[in-house]
Amino acid sequence: MLFVERQIAHAWAAGVCASIAMFVIEWQIGLPALTLSPGRGRCCRDGVRVPGWHSVRPLLRVGRRHFLAAYLMTLPALAGWKVLLFGVASALSFFIPGLKYYRQRRATTKRTMNDER
Repeated sequence: MLFVERQIAHAWAAGVCASIAMFVIEWQIGLPALTLSPGRGRCCRDGVRVPGWHSVRPLLRVGRRHFLAAYLMTLPALAGWKVLLFGVASALSFFIPGLKYYRQRRATTKRTMNDER
């Protein structure tokens, strides 16, 4: 395992641990479930920011989307929608780059098949 891969794995694990810790904190303090959910957006942003710095640049945009979602989740007008907002932001943040790379791979495979003929 390379040094950069180890850094990425540790950053990702730290984000997951922070998110789980928020569930524990809510339970210990007696807060209603998902009260601290805006903080989860921040944890996700930090978890994808390190890989974005080192190798996968689109993850920086994913981090920005999570941070924007975390900010929007704090607005009182969206109080009933905050978890759904985070879910949609996460889904789009990973689906869009995945679709891009899937299409890129298909185009490369198709070009390689045509060159072999």
